[in-house]
Amino acid sequence: GVGMTPVTPGHSTFPIDSVHYKGNFKLRKGVRGTQTIKDNQIVLRYVKNTGGSYNVYGKGTNEMGTFDLVGTLILQGRTSGQMQLYRMYPPPPASAAPPPGTSSAPAPAGGGAA
Repeated sequence: GVGMTPVTPGHSTFPIDSVHYKGNFKLRKGVRGTQTIKDNQIVLRYVKNTGGSYNVYGKGTNEMGTFDLVGTLILQGRTSGQMQLYRMYPPPPASAAPPPGTSSAPAPAGGGAA
């Protein structure tokens, strides 16, 4: 993992890098239903960019797996702002592919009788 040390509020100004963020989202199920997916842990790190806002990087876990977070924070005053984050789940492991020697590729072309 990346060495991220959380900064306590007494020693920093907003925004604060931390391993203690919480989150959730609603997953649509069927036509009208939704399921709330709660995150078990979210770690966020803020890096000031040349535009005066912050690039946000992080990781989290929930019942769907581990995900990376990337986004931006635009400050609105000294203690608040608007943040937009995107979750990215890694692709399934390669073990989901068929084992070697069981290729479903078509037979080579050009070898038939005419």
